[in-house]
Amino acid sequence: FWLETKQLANQSEYGQAISKAQKLLNEYPDTNTSEIKAQLALWENIVSVNKQVAIFLTNAKKAKEANELDIALEAAALALRLDPDNSEAKTFRANIEARKEAQRIAVEKDKQAIRQHNLCLSDAQAAEAKGELDNAVNLYTKALSYKNVPSTQMKLESVKATLQARRAAERATKRAAERAAEQKQIELE
Repeated sequence: FWLETKQLANQSEYGQAISKAQKLLNEYPDTNTSEIKAQLALWENIVSVNKQVAIFLTNAKKAKEANELDIALEAAALALRLDPDNSEAKTFRANIEARKEAQRIAVEKDKQAIRQHNLCLSDAQAAEAKGELDNAVNLYTKALSYKNVPSTQMKLESVKATLQARRAAERATKRAAERAAEQKQIELE
């Protein structure tokens, strides 16, 4: 009966092993109980640790769902302190660390995009101030390729409208000059 109980414990069936050990102690109170009591205490401790690990992992999962990654990581670390070989806790910790790294990279890329956008925006504004509207349009468009900012989009549309008006005025002036030249040619003939 005792060997069967120990086999259950070896198979990590601690709850059943504890029940059998307690039954053995109750049914045979005169037997040498020191080994049984020591094993029983060990198994109860293991069950308690396993319950704590499960609680920490549950808390870690809840924190992850709430996107509280630092708290999730801390809960997984606590589970691993209790059970350093717990594969679920190890996998969970690795996933959270990977997710945090991905978020860090995304934030860094966004910061870099904002920096590039702002550089292009500054150059576009300088080109616009000099009257280089074609260059300004290209630079505003480039700024938007880094980061789509509504105010930059509005500025681009404004410069495009100004450029279009300027080109229309240039065409009108050219046509007027051509007509004047034709009129002068007619008058000379």
